[in-house]
Amino acid sequence: PARLLSLLVALTLLAACGGAPAAAPTTAPAAPATTASYPVTIENCGNTLTFERAPERVATLYPPVTEMLLLLGLKDRIVGAGGSGTEPVLPELQADFAALPKLGEGFQIPREVLLAATPDLVMDNQPDYFYDGSQGFATREEIEATGAQIYSLTAKCGGGKLDATIEDVY
Repeated sequence: PARLLSLLVALTLLAACGGAPAAAPTTAPAAPATTASYPVTIENCGNTLTFERAPERVATLYPPVTEMLLLLGLKDRIVGAGGSGTEPVLPELQADFAALPKLGEGFQIPREVLLAATPDLVMDNQPDYFYDGSQGFATREEIEATGAQIYSLTAKCGGGKLDATIEDVY
């Protein structure tokens, strides 16, 4: 429950701050109006993230993460999305998903492309896979040197679980 609360707080603050987000799909409720108070600090995969303001330039490295932001009405904050474009996407999100700038072919996101997108937040589902410099990816250190922070889905923290449940995501 604490992890879910942290994620919901972070995503709600992202949705609520820094200007009006793009309209949400008609089947998704609009993000609730809230007044954010900064800084906001959360724990994620053994890392402490502190947000002085709501992220404005988000790179999503995994389609379900992209879907979450689209459902929150944050299309205008996504500076690039990973994935091949053939992943199942909710029908009401397909046009928005297809229109996003792509960061690479499939899940191969070149270092130069990700860093050129100048994200202030990078969101993924694999805290280890996307940051292997020997594969041509930007390392965590290279991303953080630009001032960007990295948020990973918590079910994959600590090596992940092949038998993860919804409780693990919470």
